[in-house]
Amino acid sequence: MIYDPNTYYWNRSNRKYRRAFMEHPRGGWMIKTNEQGFRKTADVLAQSPDLRILFAGDSHTGGVVPEHENMVQVLEALMLSSLDGQTVEALNAGHGGYDYWHYLGTLERTIQLKPDVFVVVGFGGNDFSGAARLYRYHNSNLSNNFKRRFPTDAYTEIRELRDAILSQDLMQVLHFVESKQLVAYAERATCQVMTEIKRLCDEAGIRLIYVHIPPSMDAQPQILGDSLQAILKVCPMTPEELQVTDRLTDRVMSYLDELGVETVDMRPTYKASVEDCYWRSDFHINTLGHRLIAEALAERLAAN
Repeated sequence: MIYDPNTYYWNRSNRKYRRAFMEHPRGGWMIKTNEQGFRKTADVLAQSPDLRILFAGDSHTGGVVPEHENMVQVLEALMLSSLDGQTVEALNAGHGGYDYWHYLGTLERTIQLKPDVFVVVGFGGNDFSGAARLYRYHNSNLSNNFKRRFPTDAYTEIRELRDAILSQDLMQVLHFVESKQLVAYAERATCQVMTEIKRLCDEAGIRLIYVHIPPSMDAQPQILGDSLQAILKVCPMTPEELQVTDRLTDRVMSYLDELGVETVDMRPTYKASVEDCYWRSDFHINTLGHRLIAEALAERLAAN
């Protein structure tokens, strides 16, 4: 990675390496970045295409799938098919560890590319808590009181049980259950940052679409198996407490609707799917999860 004043960090240009991933039928794939640091083999088109779509997101958007199975490239292929004879370019600026502040930074960094559509892909499992952390950092006068409900030893024990379920589903829930104040900071930060993104898009004539990816616990809890129950034995929480992220999502989506932001909520689609939308080994969205997002966006874009 390289330092970037807008996003804090950005992919290096022209990286190429193999990622092993045994749950995928191919056992892994090559990851490439282009000259501009996007996860894409081809460089950004020198001449503006008829439709340029820019994606901002975290590791789910960056993708734990091969490039051609990623939502960004699948959408590009779908739009090329539906817009016969027109040029389409979709750019993937998703990166592990990003949250809403980074999505704003992505727009600020790349707005000179004049995208027609800017897609913010928010992941409900950890983006909210990430936004809250930076919100407290940028507002040092805010209270940092954090009353531990679960002892430090409990966190040590559950980390040994299953790291993936913590980073993708439960660590944010644990912190939110321990601090309602943190939930308020997360909501305030997310709404303020999305308001600024909307302002910049309106000024530049960019169509803004927000996509919400739910954590597996909120959409397909059956894939968690015994992992969730093992953690709940160490850190007991009620069913209502486990839904804290889902309720926060409802409030954020309601705010975005009032703000005039187009939204695509993947919760109903993932819940209705009879197939897994997440990898069972690390709880990132899988090939199907990516394709369902691309299809939802293609339908929305083709309609207008």
